[in-house]
Formats: sequence, C-alpha cells, structure tokens
Amino acid sequence: MFRRTTAYPARRPARRGPARLLAVLAFAFLAHAGAAQAAIGWNPIFDYAQSGDTGAVDYLLKKGESIDAVNSGGETILTIAAANGHLDLVELAIASGARIDHENGFGKTALCWAAERGHRTAAERLLQHKADVNHQTRDGMTPLMLAVRAGRAPIVQLLLRHKADMSLQDYTGKSVLDWARDGRDRRIEEMLRRAGARG
Repeated sequence: MFRRTTAYPARRPARRGPARLLAVLAFAFLAHAGAAQAAIGWNPIFDYAQSGDTGAVDYLLKKGESIDAVNSGGETILTIAAANGHLDLVELAIASGARIDHENGFGKTALCWAAERGHRTAAERLLQHKADVNHQTRDGMTPLMLAVRAGRAPIVQLLLRHKADMSLQDYTGKSVLDWARDGRDRRIEEMLRRAGARG
C-alpha cells in the first residue's frame, strides 16, 4: 500500500540540476496561488508522473496542485501512471481522490491504458476502485478490446473475471472476438469462447 512521504525530492536535486529544482519550488509556490502554469508555461508534475517519481508528485500535490490536473493531451496523473505501470503513483492518485474514469482526448481512461499496455496490477487496482470495465473510447474500443488487440492474455483473464461485456462493438462494428481473430492469437480467442463469446 502506498505510504505518503514528507521528504522532497525523492529524486536527488543534483540529478535534475539546481535550475530545475528552483523551477519546481517556484511552481509549487505559484500553484498555491493558482497561477503556476500561466507564469511558468509548463507543469513539472506531469514530467514527474511520466518518470514515476511518486515523492515529487506527492510534494506538489501537498503544495496545492490538483490531482486531476490535465496536460495538453488530456492526460491526468492517474492516466499517465496507469499507462506506464507506475503502481505507487496509481495508488497515490487513487488515495488523493483522482477521477477513476477520466477520459483523455481520445476517450481513453486509466483502465484502458493499463489494459492496452499490459499492466495487470494497475488494472486490478483500478477495477477494485470501480473503474468502468465496459467504458468505450471515442472509436468504441473497450478495455477488453484493447487488451485483446495488444495480445495481453493476463489482462483479458482479469477483465473477464470482472464481467467485461463481450457483446459490445467498436464504431466499425467489430466485436472483441473479431479483434482476437484479427490478432491471430488462438489462445486469446479460445479464452473468449470458453467465457461465452459467440460469432
């Protein structure tokens, strides 16, 4: 389970350089006043989320940054963490009240990212916190379809255990079984058929 830390930074300042450390500290001050992005033009919390620096993200959250802040691609700390398999950061985001089913610009949620990238434990945590197992992106893809297309058999098993709907179709009319056949992964196709997929 994630434990909040009070120390900052988790990454040594020398690695980032004094100029970057000063920029982060300046951002933390400005974030408290609600003017950080306008004054600096960039948000270091997303850099730290991308690299999985949970301590730095936690520090900036405590200084007033929103857990649901959105970058230019529509991603939040939670979706970035899920996409990269940073489990500690997923735990921190959930504990901080992140929106579980936030959608990026393409309609992808954190669960969609975890399913597609094969991060099983992150996907399991999200499902435990009521992530929508049947969410559909703008092109109609569900987490199950994304996992099948990417050949993520362990994720497929997990989603099926959580009652993922195999009857849904994407915007082209393709079902999850169609995606399994396209991927030529007989193991996943058989898994879906055993679970009741037809077609």
